[in-house]
Amino acid sequence: MLLWTQSEAPRPDGSPGPGRDPRGDGDPVAGHHPTVFIVDDDDDVRAAIGLLMQSFGLDVQSFASAEEFLDGYARRESCCLVLDLHMPGMKGPDRQEALSARGIHLPVVVITGHRDDPLARRALDAGALAVVTKPFHHAELMGCIERALARDATP
Repeated sequence: MLLWTQSEAPRPDGSPGPGRDPRGDGDPVAGHHPTVFIVDDDDDVRAAIGLLMQSFGLDVQSFASAEEFLDGYARRESCCLVLDLHMPGMKGPDRQEALSARGIHLPVVVITGHRDDPLARRALDAGALAVVTKPFHHAELMGCIERALARDATP
């Protein structure tokens, strides 16, 4: 269930999301594969989200912790981050602030298993595009990912 999202206007030219074939048949545009970074301490959640992203022609890099992500992050053209709000160590908004402090600025979609979570509002205030509660429908998460990738691709 999508809890909150920052308002975001649709693309004025009606073009498909980044990395999608303009014909609309779902094949990635040749030579262009957006990347979704997934940070979640649950192996099954990382695997499920990764398979979903790959089914849409997206590249995936998964990390079990924020620290692992920060150590292994290398900027990719057209990318976004799916970040679990509750993991051992830093909380979601603190992780977002750590990214910013390191000069890592990429669109973030936060996922959480807690419906009424005060950290969710803090995550949005720290710049997350959306907060989605687990379990979620794949179309809901993909809509947020597409908006995040479109934002990252905008010059």
